[in-house]
Amino acid sequence: MYAPPQELGDPPPWSSKHTVEGILEDHRAWEIKVVAWAKQHGNGPYAGEIIQFPVADGRASYIVLSLKPVQLIHLSTGDDYEYPYIERLTATDITQRIEQTRKVHDDD
Repeated sequence: MYAPPQELGDPPPWSSKHTVEGILEDHRAWEIKVVAWAKQHGNGPYAGEIIQFPVADGRASYIVLSLKPVQLIHLSTGDDYEYPYIERLTATDITQRIEQTRKVHDDD
């Protein structure tokens, strides 16, 4: 698992100067930059895909950089949760997760 690239900086901080909606918009804009970076620098058809896992009262989010070998970028936005089994996931596990997510969104 990797941290986001240094050149993109840290995610925007939570600040009392912003509304929750404003903070979430800032985080989403930063995540879009990380996705674009992963698509440009990653390998394979899934580079730049976001995968998420439920954790506690939120979710842990990652961006695929490569599946051979498995390389994921942790998105440290929101509550900054990490999926406790992330190191155990295989390329097949990640591919299935992405395809399941796509199927759910295609049905919307």
